[in-house]
Amino acid sequence: MIKKITGEIWKQMQFSGYKTLTKKYAVSNHGRAVSYLTSVDKDGKLLNGSLTSGYRTLNLHVEGGNVLHALKNTDNGYNGFGEAYFSWIDNGSIKAWKRHMRMTMNIIVPVGNVQFVFLTDEGSIIGQEIIGENNYVRITVPSGIWFGFKGEYSPKSLVLNLASIIHDPEEVERLPMAAFKDKFL
Repeated sequence: MIKKITGEIWKQMQFSGYKTLTKKYAVSNHGRAVSYLTSVDKDGKLLNGSLTSGYRTLNLHVEGGNVLHALKNTDNGYNGFGEAYFSWIDNGSIKAWKRHMRMTMNIIVPVGNVQFVFLTDEGSIIGQEIIGENNYVRITVPSGIWFGFKGEYSPKSLVLNLASIIHDPEEVERLPMAAFKDKFL
């Protein structure tokens, strides 16, 4: 049972494939989202969703397979498009340390789970998050941030970078793994 808010109005969400779902979904004029079978008042359950670049998102499971949103040019974090590329990472492997001087990265992990660590020039952690199948979100990484990532799924995970510019080896700085020790969980 959902706690009622005075003046709250619910509207059913309609999207591609919504008629094939067992549950129905609704959003309110107060920004809350629910799933329900018969009605919001009778059997509705509040949905928390995931945090994607500071915005709450819902991953809806549709018949025949899920649709995973990557990036729209209207999304916060979009900074132009240069190229998209995938990187596989084996479970337990670490790829670190690197920073782009001009590229903004929008990173998604559609297969597996990957831990990302973001550092200052001095090696202080400014962000650390595991994303992927268990936490499907997009991380926007502005230029100038040191980062590394570690595979957290067996046998391997797939990382997608939607880059703001075409890869240019001249705009990337790299440091050996030993430069920033013991930063991964």
